[in-house]
Amino acid sequence: MNRALGVGRAAVRMAMALLMGLVGLGTLIAPANAATLPSQRTGLVDDGTYVSDTSGEEITWGRDWSFDEETSFVEDDVERIALTSDEGLLDIIYFPPGLDLVATRDDLLDILLDGADDTLQVDRGDYNGSSGRVSYSLDKVLVGDAELAMFTLLMARSDDTLVTVYYSTPDLFEDGMLSAQDSIAIDDAGIFQGIKPAGLADALFDAPSLLDGASSRSSKTTSSSKTARTDETETPEDDAGTSSSRSRTGEDETPEATEEDTEETSSRTRSSRDETETPEDDSGSRSSSSKKTTSSSSADDYADLGVVGEGEYESPLYGAAVEWSDAWTINENLDEPVISDTESGTDQIGLIRTDSDGAETYGALSVRFFEAGSTDTPESVVDYWTSDDYLNGGAGDGSTVLLADATKDEGSVVLISDLDSGDVLVQYLSVFFIDRGKTAVMIEFYSTDLSVADAYADVEDGITVDGQPILTLFDDRDIEKALAQQ
Repeated sequence: MNRALGVGRAAVRMAMALLMGLVGLGTLIAPANAATLPSQRTGLVDDGTYVSDTSGEEITWGRDWSFDEETSFVEDDVERIALTSDEGLLDIIYFPPGLDLVATRDDLLDILLDGADDTLQVDRGDYNGSSGRVSYSLDKVLVGDAELAMFTLLMARSDDTLVTVYYSTPDLFEDGMLSAQDSIAIDDAGIFQGIKPAGLADALFDAPSLLDGASSRSSKTTSSSKTARTDETETPEDDAGTSSSRSRTGEDETPEATEEDTEETSSRTRSSRDETETPEDDSGSRSSSSKKTTSSSSADDYADLGVVGEGEYESPLYGAAVEWSDAWTINENLDEPVISDTESGTDQIGLIRTDSDGAETYGALSVRFFEAGSTDTPESVVDYWTSDDYLNGGAGDGSTVLLADATKDEGSVVLISDLDSGDVLVQYLSVFFIDRGKTAVMIEFYSTDLSVADAYADVEDGITVDGQPILTLFDDRDIEKALAQQ
């Protein structure tokens, strides 16, 4: 989403100076004079590195960010590291451990927002994350004639309470948080990696403008029917405040996934063998459903489902493009080679190698598009694919993990299982995200141990999604090497 940029760094800094002043954060922990000058006992090492006096962690940042000496301090068991950029400001604050996160969050916001002319609470909540208790708040702040956006995240850790607060304007919020994700790290773990800036920005833009006189000081509720789309935060996974999954929770949910979300995510990411042909089952077993628009046996009908030309497909629901070479063809062995399910929000196309007539030539692949769920990140999906629940259920009994890895951009596993013929079925699953993380793309690739090299070569040379190659974490050499070690 492209938005015109609003006020820039000078306006942000001026408003934040009025808002923050010399805030006495130590008053949350022990009596202190709010007007006390910040201590100079900081751990600044160089222009891009700070070592925390509290935790010993190394905080690093790129050249788009700079250290703000005036508002950084260590005082009264509280340490604050302030960083600034053209798009926003970031506070990393260390409090002592064992605090009540909800009370600390509310008290902290009362202090930070004390100098504001008006405030609007867009979303606020707390939940049990994988690393313990987590609390968050998304707010709008009016200071003079400037409207600011503010996202606060607190996490209870064993040795301290870690707080990250990001300030910007609604116009610059998304770009600034993306920059923070890319540039700022605590002990090499990027901050805010489980948060979708686009979703937060959408919630801010959906909320009423404080410039129009909207206020939540009295109501303390969400400001509009759409604002709780801070569906875009999620559970931090490690002690550095990073997160294992990018969330899109529902309108009344906290950033943590509900049981219903988890089940929906599992059902969408579950790789079913009935959706791609194996060498021993040429019929496909996925049955028709009245709620689905499905393909017929005639290739002429696929145009209604997104097949726009020879070797070209465009997802009807998400607009993403899939292209394939003449080494592949639409998999007519499946009951539903092409699916567009508006109810579940799923588009899918199944392909098969044109010469798949046995274990030595077999290769099948499907590309599935669906709305990213609340626990959908490369790491979280790989965790699911390698779990006992999946290996003994969705993947089919007897599947074992051959390879597994996840990066910031892509997650992949390779599973193997024995076929009745004595050959080995190789199942390569991969997930990545497009449209600023809103749409998940799941690739399911099947071959045998005899055909994996040739079939993978046809994927590498002949299939793309939005013009980009797929199945990039592992190649045929990785798979064959791992198979040889079995």
